[in-house]
Amino acid sequence: MQSEIRSFRRTARPAATLTRPAATVSTIRHSGHWAELLSDLTCLDDLIIETSGPAMTLSHRASLAGLSFRQDHGLLDGADFRLRLLLGRFAAILPDAPEQRGGDTAPAAIALEDRARQSLMVLRTPADAPATRFLMRTLMRAHGIAGPGILPMTPAQRARGGPFSDALADSIDDAFGQRVLDLARDVAADGSGLDPLDAAEIAGPLSLHPQRLRARGDAVGVDPDLVACALETLADNLVPLRIVCGNAGVVRCVDFSPFAARQAPGWQYIRGHGVSLRLDTRAIDSAWIFTRGDDPDKRRQLRVYDDSGQPVMMLSAQPDADGKDPAIWRALINALLS
Repeated sequence: MQSEIRSFRRTARPAATLTRPAATVSTIRHSGHWAELLSDLTCLDDLIIETSGPAMTLSHRASLAGLSFRQDHGLLDGADFRLRLLLGRFAAILPDAPEQRGGDTAPAAIALEDRARQSLMVLRTPADAPATRFLMRTLMRAHGIAGPGILPMTPAQRARGGPFSDALADSIDDAFGQRVLDLARDVAADGSGLDPLDAAEIAGPLSLHPQRLRARGDAVGVDPDLVACALETLADNLVPLRIVCGNAGVVRCVDFSPFAARQAPGWQYIRGHGVSLRLDTRAIDSAWIFTRGDDPDKRRQLRVYDDSGQPVMMLSAQPDADGKDPAIWRALINALLS
């Protein structure tokens, strides 16, 4: 299969199943600026940060404290995660569950969506944090996040001093590639440890290109049907991992140690402390073992793609004390390559 893999032209991500009918811009109240709204969330304790990309949903419990902004990029580096937001790609913010089932006892949650009403990121309060739930509901009421939601302004819209318009939406799409290149430049300069080209693959116009991958180092295709077995082995052995994933508006890197894995027809579920991962194993089309050419320790990464060449995840082991891959990871990679 790997010998037949070609370079893919970046296409729109498949539409997610919507939990509510799409609302026209005129039914959404214009309000504030993304940076202002998100800054209010930094006063809360831990939230569940959930993102969905091609074939995978990742949830991670963390605080937004320390979130900063550079033009239309949001940047957050925690103890065990890194988060990059392309705010120009975000369009609306609204309750994740409009009915608010369970009343005040249910976890409060907001969804950050693009103009097609596809969720880019969901922020919800943990079930064991009633104080955070109360503060989240207070902020939602203060900002009017209810019903069809609100439509914050991007930096470009604020500079124009006008509300959202279809013409501006078109210009955002035309400029999306440039914004992703700007993100890659920021990633290269911000010391986060994220690879700029990896970030551009996850969020932007770049997709699987074996020649480009090999130009950066060594890349060997492996059997994608073995990915689920590999993840289960890693969970059985409690191997500390680093996962890079996201979607058109979010790039994230999370360190965690999986301790449980469960498979269902077409799906796999991985659990770690404060982390859960749900993988659509049927959507995995190719898998690659990649070694960066400039890495003196020759650490290896497992990269997984869907059938359109979009990255599902980029997985590596956290280095051991001498900066190299742990023995279990090396043995597993060797098994995939055999």
